Amino acid sequence: MGSAEQPRLTRISLDDDSIEELLMMRVGPDLYRLEESSVFGEVQYHDIVEAETQTDGTLRFLRVATPSGLKLLPGSSRRLHLIPRFYWLCLTE
Repeated sequence: MGSAEQPRLTRISLDDDSIEELLMMRVGPDLYRLEESSVFGEVQYHDIVEAETQTDGTLRFLRVATPSGLKLLPGSSRRLHLIPRFYWLCLTE
């Protein structure tokens, strides 16, 4: 009986060439579920993203395959981000 895939810290290169280390879990070929939100706001908690592995092991973000469904706060342009690794919530513009 195989063990379930566990989330792990993974380096990912986003659209603007910024690189972040995010807690992610592989859910399929080139598909990863985020277990925390990007500080840069590109991807959010529980989005499933498609990304390809580079020669150095960093993932290169291709697209959000399935959005998480996180919503903007009512009457605001701010998003609520959950960052479980640090156990805090932050609001961003």
